[in-house]
Order: sequence, then structure tokens, then C-alpha cells
Amino acid sequence: MINIKAVFFDLDGMLVDSQLAALSATSESLAQFGIHVSIEKVRKRFGGGSKNLLSHFMTEALGATETQTLLSKAVQIKNTLQVKYTGQVLLLPGIKRLLAAIKSDGYLMGLATMSSKSVAEAIIKHHEIDQYFDAITTADDVTHPKPNPEILLLTMDRLGIKKNQVIFAGDSSHDLEAAYRLGIPFILADTGIYVQGKARISLRVSALEKHIPIVNLHNLFGIFEIIKTFQSVT
Repeated sequence: MINIKAVFFDLDGMLVDSQLAALSATSESLAQFGIHVSIEKVRKRFGGGSKNLLSHFMTEALGATETQTLLSKAVQIKNTLQVKYTGQVLLLPGIKRLLAAIKSDGYLMGLATMSSKSVAEAIIKHHEIDQYFDAITTADDVTHPKPNPEILLLTMDRLGIKKNQVIFAGDSSHDLEAAYRLGIPFILADTGIYVQGKARISLRVSALEKHIPIVNLHNLFGIFEIIKTFQSVT
């Protein structure tokens, strides 16, 4: 029996357009180590948290040993830059209305993002949506990034809920796979912000094959109606 009591959200590409801040901060932090990577290359590798993203480009350029030595410093630089660029992060259409409707209907809400704690908190406070979340779980809290479902399990634990009581909404294959591995309902927000081109087509096909509901960038409030259809489903 599915009886939804909580709704979890990803952050980047789901609630906000953080491209300018996140991609610029990544590229600029790599440049401080003499690694010059275009914004487009960063976009194609985006996902799984700052550590994984930076590690990929640093290992290619510097090798595994030097990357291991410098990675923590690189992550700190990237996160500091991204917090500085918080003002460039845009809230997606209808998100405040969506979160308010979910909260007023009595659902718990969790944020499960592979952004760092400092970045995530800066963004949700800047856009005044922090009050909607009952639990915030970030890359700083987990060992294994999405698509490993660890971040979802930890958020569930913090709210004292079970797998049959939560639905997760996100914009990426990592989000979809994390929910699928855990066996919880998922809603795909096909915003096209980070996931583009062939990867976007593939993601939509995967969602359709798994009978996962899809909303687009201009109908994110549709998530609320989808949640209600899961209210009590056998």
C-alpha cells in the first residue's frame, strides 16, 4: 500500500536554474589548478556532486595521485564561489506555489540534493523557500552520490517515514535511478536545464518505459496533482 506522507525534491534543475552559478564556479575552480574546461564540457558531466565532477576533470589532467591530494581544496573553492554567485540562481516557474500547496495539504517535505550544504542553504534562503523543508540532506551528509539511494534513505530516516510513504521529484537520470533502486514513486521534471540533447531524449524514454509521470518546465505545479493521485494506491 502506497500512502504518501512526504515529498522529496532534488534542487538543481528541479527547483532552480543554477547553471550560471554552478557551471561557472566549477570551471573557475578548475582553472585555479591550471585546468581549463569549457562550460559545455562541465555541463555534460554535471551530476553526482562537486567531488565527483571535479575529480573527473582533475584526474584527466593531473592524474589520480595529485587529484587525491588536491580534491578537498578544489571542492572548497568551488563551493565558496558558488555561494558567492547565489544571486544568479533563478527559481523555476511556479515553485513557490507548488511548495506552498504541498505544505498546506499536510505533507512533509525533504530536499535531497548533491549540492553542498552551504550552497543548498544559500539558495533556498535567498529564494525564501527554506521554511517549506522539514529535512535537508546534501552531498555533505552521504558517502555515495546519486544514483545510489543513500541520500533518499537518510532523508527518510530524518523524517521517520518508510519507503511506501514518500514520492521523489527530480530532473535527472541519477534522480530517477536512485528512486527506482529504492522502489519509491518518482516524478520526472523534464526541465531541460542540465539534461539536454540525446541524454534528455533517453531520460524521457526511460521514464515512459517505467510508467513514470513527466511534467515540463512550464507545468511544474502539475507535480501537486500527481502527488494526490498517489495518496492511497495499492
